[in-house]
Amino acid sequence: MDVVVILKEDALTGLAELAESSSPLHPGGLGVEVSSDGRRIDARHQHALVVGAIVGNAIESQLADSHTVSLSVVHVASPRFLVGIVHRLARRGVQVRIVEGENSATFLAQGAIHSAQPSSHGDLVEGITAAPSLWWPIYNASTRALSDVTEISRFHTGNTPSPTARRLAIK
Repeated sequence: MDVVVILKEDALTGLAELAESSSPLHPGGLGVEVSSDGRRIDARHQHALVVGAIVGNAIESQLADSHTVSLSVVHVASPRFLVGIVHRLARRGVQVRIVEGENSATFLAQGAIHSAQPSSHGDLVEGITAAPSLWWPIYNASTRALSDVTEISRFHTGNTPSPTARRLAIK
């Protein structure tokens, strides 16, 4: 079964919300907290577009052991943008229903995962068609984020020895 995701103008709103919510990031703000049984993820008020892949991976992981999974995501900004997980898992033969709350979403997934390839494999190999109005703001923001010249960035280009190696006196 082929699933086509059509990006609408609502995606521009999502990107604007993401930009607003991620600008005042602070060191401990990124990441999620997962309950001991793995059935609840606290997104720490991050945008759904930031934590969506983590949520999808958690559902896929749990489906390896069971054909029925219930997973709640709490404290997530704009939970309506988690709908991409439905399409992602549909490509692998899993049916997903979302019960959306104000700042939360509960996923009810059912089915056996088909294909050994991860759900993002098709996107990586075949690409995704996106409108220029969606693509260029993301591209430009990522370019700005990667363009700062620091000791770490110079290391990643191979132009300087590792700063960690120097601090630890590794030869």
